[in-house]
Parts: sequence; C-alpha cells; structure tokens
Amino acid sequence: MPTAIELIDTHLKQNGVAKEYDLITLVNSQCDIRWSANANIALFQKHFLIQHCLYRIQQFLPDGCALTISPLLIQYYHSDSNVTSQLSNNVQSQELANYYLDWTNFDAATEDSVVDLLTGFWKKYAAHQAGDDDYQTLGLDSNSEWQDVQSAYRRLASSLHPDKGGSAVEFNKVHAAYQRLKQRR
Repeated sequence: MPTAIELIDTHLKQNGVAKEYDLITLVNSQCDIRWSANANIALFQKHFLIQHCLYRIQQFLPDGCALTISPLLIQYYHSDSNVTSQLSNNVQSQELANYYLDWTNFDAATEDSVVDLLTGFWKKYAAHQAGDDDYQTLGLDSNSEWQDVQSAYRRLASSLHPDKGGSAVEFNKVHAAYQRLKQRR
C-alpha cells in the first residue's frame, strides 16, 4: 500500500496540478488512515496531512522542478532554478512550511485550537473580501497603489459630495471604503 506522500507525489508528477480536495479524496481512497471522530479535528487532520506531504515533496524536488502550494491550486512544474529559489525564500511561505513540517502541530490539535484556527481563517478571508469590495467601490483593482486609492477617493468624493449635487448615500459608501483601506494600510 503506497504512503500518502507517494500517492500525492505520483499524482502531481502525472497531472501537474491538483486541488487539495482531490488529494484528500485520493489519500482517503488509497490509505487506511483513522481520522478523529470529531468533524473539525478530522478536517484539520486531513488538511494538515496533505500540506505536510506537499511541503515534504517540495523539500526534495530535483533541480529544475518547482511546486506551488496555494489554497486554490497545487502545481508541479519544471522551472528555472532562480524562480524556484525565489519561491522558497519567501518568508511567509517558509513560516507556513515550517508549521506543516512540524508534526507536533498535528498531534497537538484540539477541538478548541482547531476552532480558533478556523475562526482566524474566516476573519482573514472576510477582511480580504471586504478589502476587494472597498477597492471596487473606488473603481480600482485590488493591487492598486496607495496614491491611486487617494486619487480615486478625491475624484469620487468631489463628484459625489452632496454639496455639489451628488448622492449622500454614494458619498458615504466611498468615504467608508476609503477609511477602511486607510486603516489597513
């Protein structure tokens, strides 16, 4: 019976791309793993195991190969070695890799710690979504520079201001979006 890491490695080499859900399904169908009876902990364990395997695979990639690990897509590809080293030197990525490579994090999971992780994830997700909405309110792309945000705000505030014949509701939306973006800066 192949191990989870062998299954995932083979799948990625054959297909090039995968979604985490597909890898969980693959591992569940081929490996005899006993997950926690608690649904939240079992979800954490499945996610952790897949991430652990991916970061282990990433550690031992041959020269000229790279593995992108993101929430939406996992991709194995041949790459220029400079790109590979740039990806692996990203501090945030390295902190995440260190977390998933440390098996004590898997063993230490409790219902409370998993609920805290899920709550933190959803708060960050909501803040990210709200940020995208705020940029859209100002008519901007979410990776716009702060100068562009200020410029768009001034232009919209001027045209929408109630004293200049604009809509108070629209002006307030633009002002609130600008203030939230300013706080996140």
